[in-house]
Amino acid sequence: MNNQTSKTSVPALDKTVRICNYLFNSPGATFSQIQQDLGLPKSSTSSLLTALVEHHFLRQERGRFFLGLKLYEWGNRSLEQFDISKVARPVLEKLRDSTDLICHLGILDEVAPIYILKLESAQPIGIKTWVGKKLPLHSSGVGKALCAWLPPETIDTLLPDETLPRYTDTTITCKS
Repeated sequence: MNNQTSKTSVPALDKTVRICNYLFNSPGATFSQIQQDLGLPKSSTSSLLTALVEHHFLRQERGRFFLGLKLYEWGNRSLEQFDISKVARPVLEKLRDSTDLICHLGILDEVAPIYILKLESAQPIGIKTWVGKKLPLHSSGVGKALCAWLPPETIDTLLPDETLPRYTDTTITCKS
């Protein structure tokens, strides 16, 4: 887990974001796990967790913490304000209807594609994706489509290692 603090001028906000990021990657963590893994003082961890639960950014069940519905609400509102998904929806609907396949729209967010629109097909295809999901750039259809249009130097920056991690039998594991 990344214990580095950022250089923000608002330490409490930095700790809050670190807690939320931690729970995004480790749902159901206990107070002790959060406090120890992030290297935060017990008192500020307790205060921040209490405030985050009170404001519905986190929820607590049997001593374990999870992301709350307020973040879901904000994420959905953010997507509503993302004009590209509104513009792309009719195009993706035509594509889905003509191919009878699931269609995704994704954008590059830092080093990974994030799905901002998913249209299901009538076919019973079990692809475990959802709006808001991030997948590695080299091992997802959206990621490979994005790479096809990126300059080689950008791909080298995003994927600095020549050997890439394997996730399935068909994962591309070499940049060249």
